Amino acid sequence: MADISKTVQIIFSADNQMTDALRDINDHIGTVDSSFGGLGGRAINLAEDIALLGLAVTAIATTFATLAAQSAAEYETALLDLQKVMDDSEGSATQYSQAFLKMAIDYGKSTTEIIQGVANFKQAGFDVVESLQLQTDALNLSIAGDIAAAESSEYLVSILKGFKAPASEAAEVVDILNEVSNKYATDVQQLAIGMATLSPIANTMGFSFAETAGILTPVIEVFRSGSEAAVALQTGLLKLLDNSKETQLALEKLGVSQFDVNGHMKSGKEILLEVSTAFQTLDTNDKLYVATQLTGIHQAGKMVEVFDGLNKSIEITAVGMNSAGSAMKEVEIRMESAEFKVQQLKSTWDAFLTVAGSSILIELKPILDDITKALTSPEGVETAKALGEAISNWISSIVEFLDKLQEIYSEMSGIKDAFMLVDFAK
Repeated sequence: MADISKTVQIIFSADNQMTDALRDINDHIGTVDSSFGGLGGRAINLAEDIALLGLAVTAIATTFATLAAQSAAEYETALLDLQKVMDDSEGSATQYSQAFLKMAIDYGKSTTEIIQGVANFKQAGFDVVESLQLQTDALNLSIAGDIAAAESSEYLVSILKGFKAPASEAAEVVDILNEVSNKYATDVQQLAIGMATLSPIANTMGFSFAETAGILTPVIEVFRSGSEAAVALQTGLLKLLDNSKETQLALEKLGVSQFDVNGHMKSGKEILLEVSTAFQTLDTNDKLYVATQLTGIHQAGKMVEVFDGLNKSIEITAVGMNSAGSAMKEVEIRMESAEFKVQQLKSTWDAFLTVAGSSILIELKPILDDITKALTSPEGVETAKALGEAISNWISSIVEFLDKLQEIYSEMSGIKDAFMLVDFAK
């Protein structure tokens, strides 16, 4: 914080420092000019240019102040939005400022985007500490899967809520999505969509994260859609528990019962495993016929891939179960790209503006209050006109300064030769 304050101080005092420095240069140029009888027969005096340069430096400082104040104002608004969804027992949103800034810089995002993501997780029912970790998991998913951060958050919320899983298991979900997509013909987004859609049914029927990815992936590989795969499985898994005549006949043909030896209903996961095992004994025509009887004509094609892909599903499940750390490896690789480095540079600058602007806002708010009071007074209109004329003159001075710079540049070759002669004489 001290370093940033120092930097801001330097920026805002730069006009005086620059003016003094250039005045000193002007004195030396005057000495050189008198010693050599004038440069090109023309005396060079930078007094007016120094004043104009002071105005230009002030303009730069003013622009910086405006950007910083705007950034800080947006940050303050985001904090207020988060505070509204926080419980009283969770304290103030500002106490997490360092975490927000660090996450923004690390992941190349704006601080307001980070805070909004945390607020979204908080609204989904997680506490603020869990929401901070979930935002990190969502950003890892976003980078590893090359998908928008907002979409990553939505997928994680849906999957965790569907499985009734705690926030601490989000990293496992991200690893499974990443590793399975790396080894099979799906991508992170389609698999995430499938898991988010199927999660309530999968959880009820006893499937784990990895097992759900295992039964979804073979369908996605063929039909290229996570949502279609999930809808087919929703229908198919529920049909396995149906007591309709068609379902009962199909199960009987496969030698599968919906009940265990004690007369208790088996889980959908157990029935699916038994159906898939028996499915391997059927010829191609029988497979489609039985799948149609079990799941209906609309989903039969997709469910054939599920029933017939038992070995592949088991293989994919194993990949998912051994995926710990997969996402972070992917993220670290992507973070080394030039594109990501540019994003980090931008987010670092944005974070700097936010921190610097917070101090500026403290000073700016009472000034704005005074201006508002002044402009609402009877003399306010005249005050505004005077201010407008002053700004107009200020801009004209900057334009004049730029013209002067061009003139000064044309004299530089003569000045350079003069200084070389002084050095030689020494």
